[in-house]
Amino acid sequence: MYPGGNQLNTAIYAKWAGADSAYLGYFSDDVRGKHLKWVLEKNGVDLARCKVLHGQCSYAMTTLVDGNRTFHGTRKGVNAMTPIVLDQEDLAYIKGFDLVISDCYSNLDVTEIQKINDLGIPFAYDFSEEFTEDILKEYCPHVDYCFLSCNQQGGEEQIHALLRRIHSYGPKIVVGTRGAEGQIVFDGEQFYVGKAAPATVVDTMGAGDSFTCSFSVAYTDSKKIGSERVREAMDFGAKFAAKICGINGSVGDGLTYEGNLEDLYSDEDGYVYKPYKKSLGDVQAK
Repeated sequence: MYPGGNQLNTAIYAKWAGADSAYLGYFSDDVRGKHLKWVLEKNGVDLARCKVLHGQCSYAMTTLVDGNRTFHGTRKGVNAMTPIVLDQEDLAYIKGFDLVISDCYSNLDVTEIQKINDLGIPFAYDFSEEFTEDILKEYCPHVDYCFLSCNQQGGEEQIHALLRRIHSYGPKIVVGTRGAEGQIVFDGEQFYVGKAAPATVVDTMGAGDSFTCSFSVAYTDSKKIGSERVREAMDFGAKFAAKICGINGSVGDGLTYEGNLEDLYSDEDGYVYKPYKKSLGDVQAK
């Protein structure tokens, strides 16, 4: 079972990209939760404001075919079902950083994002494929760097229209990722089309998170301006994501699962969607 999840991936990728990083969230107190905490600590991620909750860790089931992964089910644990509420000590801690990155799976309500906005720190948010027009209108006024998966959004003309519309809702930068086809970025003045960097693909798990994180880190850290700043961040992000495709899981460090794979699909104490019961030997639990 490989450690992962958008927030964990991002915290570790930021460290790998050369930044000092921290993870602010919850851990379960079971074996998997303890393993996630260990992996973050091993990679030098600060966990000073994290909390440990009693219960089961979330996990997802995936298949891996020729390096490409497909999600087939998720069990939500206490870490995924407990909304994050930022107190004054959390906010004082966050104020010491130059960038905050979150996503649609983080349980972070708009009211909490507004607290981060009040600190004056750039806020990056990944909508993945989990967005509607209403969600975009609600969240985007509070987002500086907006990311979303555009694999199902048509050709370049349709994606351009979508990114332009999203930009009008507030973000300074809007990035549409397209997997192996690269990215399209809109900064309010022009569109930039980037290609995926050459990669030896072992596992695409974490490819999107790695681009989102490394682009955001590079863009925030850059001393350049205008189009040079955007292109530099796109290039750094593409090369970084290519490297991530060369490892097992999103960050490596898998944990051996010694139980019955069928038990992972039980919904007795968790919520499971898209149950998948075929070729269990090909399933990796993340």
